[in-house]
Amino acid sequence: FADLGMQKILPDTDFLAQWKDRIEALIITHGHEDHIGALPWVVPALDPNTPIYASAFVLELIKKRLSEYNLWDEKRFHKIEMRQRFTAGPFE
Repeated sequence: FADLGMQKILPDTDFLAQWKDRIEALIITHGHEDHIGALPWVVPALDPNTPIYASAFVLELIKKRLSEYNLWDEKRFHKIEMRQRFTAGPFE
């Protein structure tokens, strides 16, 4: 018996290449797997200067996930507090 099924499903981030110069920021609203699970593929596909925003708790989850892939770069991640206003490109 041979199991020829897929063992992993990898996110397709190719579309980010055509939009990367227009992405002002990445805002992660919470740490559920459907929001942070693909970050090891999304973060490298973004422009290195694209800021990523999340709460302190979510940043810790992201740090743990990205450290597993040697992708944690503290400079591009920004902690936001609840109800804190911030600007990302033309958005506030």
